[in-house]
Amino acid sequence: MGHFLPKYGYGNAAIEIGRALGQMGALATGREDPAPAVELLDMVEQAEWDAEMGQRFPRLYGQDWYWDVEGRVVCLAIPPWYPFVECEELVGFTMCESTAVPEEFVNPIRDRAARVIVPCEHCKEVYEALGARVDVVPLGIDPEMYPVVERGPGRRNGLGGDVSELLGWQDAGGPRPYTFLWSGTPDQRKGWELVYQAFWDVFRGSPEVRLVMHFRKFFEGNRGFRDSNVVLVQGLIPQGQWLGLLREADCFVYPSRGGGWGLPPREAACTGLPVIATDWGGLAEGNGQWALPLGVERLVSATFGPWEPGDIGLWAAPSVGELKAQMVRCYTNRETAAAFGAQAAEWLRENQTWEHSARALLEVMRG
Repeated sequence: MGHFLPKYGYGNAAIEIGRALGQMGALATGREDPAPAVELLDMVEQAEWDAEMGQRFPRLYGQDWYWDVEGRVVCLAIPPWYPFVECEELVGFTMCESTAVPEEFVNPIRDRAARVIVPCEHCKEVYEALGARVDVVPLGIDPEMYPVVERGPGRRNGLGGDVSELLGWQDAGGPRPYTFLWSGTPDQRKGWELVYQAFWDVFRGSPEVRLVMHFRKFFEGNRGFRDSNVVLVQGLIPQGQWLGLLREADCFVYPSRGGGWGLPPREAACTGLPVIATDWGGLAEGNGQWALPLGVERLVSATFGPWEPGDIGLWAAPSVGELKAQMVRCYTNRETAAAFGAQAAEWLRENQTWEHSARALLEVMRG
């Protein structure tokens, strides 16, 4: 069970793992009319409410919601939802972005979760420190949704929609500027300002290079960049335009300070785009195979969302000097970077798809 909202990390993972489990369940039994091994429950559409449950649990997100489910449940959601799930046994599927979880996560993990599933070894260490029994089930990508793009001189075809208006440029012939792309939410965790700083220090206003900054939420007060070679895209965009951004890019840059997995950079890498990503947290899983590793100078106090410094431990401080060097290497050694991107796309298809995730989940639950 999970909240099947495709535009959010937990929701997208729930949808994709659920789809893969369904496909595998139909194929694995070998019977014409197999009994379903897995039942999917959308926490948004199938929530219930009554006065008694409303009195038993505090209000969550303004709703007195609860779910009454038979048997064992894998709940892919943040731990504060767990007390609202009535079931025989609850297995929490969650993650973390730093070296500690918020205080409101602790009791639901200890009191409600029989065990915990996380997507990476870093998260495993954090939840084991709370005394939880923890298994790792990596998340994945969909190779059919993110096919490999042949990137070369001129305009690229074959993936996504037209983004020339979105980006505010038209092809005018001649050499095509080398394009770096960053995409994420406008918070400190995603490291957007590190990308901008590195780009400015190295390339400044060069017409031969450009940077596309895609903020998935509107950045209040940011009306754009004055740099002639920096383009701002704001808000959630249709899947076709996201694929179009990936098609138009030559390198994806993601100096995240912390994350439980990291879907956007892996989606970029799946198309054959060379990716520079922090070698820490969830991004460290397979880093060096699917991404060019970005080193960490030290760990610093994490500040994210409503939590104060110290509430959620530490996270990474990616090396800006190394980030600049990696960007320069990709720009000056384009064929080498592109070859790495092609190998990364192949590695992801062999190691980190949603089918891999589904199989790992079934193995854990049967163990």
